[in-house]
Amino acid sequence: MKQFACIAVLFILALAAQAQQLMPATITKQVSITQPRPYLLVGSEEGAMNALVLHPDHIQRMDVLKGPVAIAKYGDKAKAGAVVMTLKNDTKLARLQEVYAAFKVPAQQQNLKIAIDDKLVSKPELLLAYLPDIARVEVKQQDVTAPARFSFDPDEPYLNIVTLQR
Repeated sequence: MKQFACIAVLFILALAAQAQQLMPATITKQVSITQPRPYLLVGSEEGAMNALVLHPDHIQRMDVLKGPVAIAKYGDKAKAGAVVMTLKNDTKLARLQEVYAAFKVPAQQQNLKIAIDDKLVSKPELLLAYLPDIARVEVKQQDVTAPARFSFDPDEPYLNIVTLQR
């Protein structure tokens, strides 16, 4: 009788294990919530706050405009407000192509996603950087254990712009 009970338990466990293999794996989805971001104007260049490599020492003045004042001056793109920065005279900002050239980024790496200090840049075309504030540009792999990733492909590399820590 004990032998029969043991065989029955093993049979049930085997069926449970097989059922788990047949059932589809749980799929988790990553969700990103975008919040309205203020319009950024640095000198005469449009940028984005998460795509800016600039130490505060290079800012001469910063003005924040909100509501109807921002919309009246910059249009609908300033619905979430506007940040207008005036830089010190010796500060010239570079766009992404100039960063590639300055750090000799090979052409095959120029199509990778862009991050600044491991934070994804949502609109790389708006990147503005003061080149002396960049320590290096490197290709990195995603940390598959990180709570937030840039892609579901764990092998997808990205181009990381590492800034100088002051």
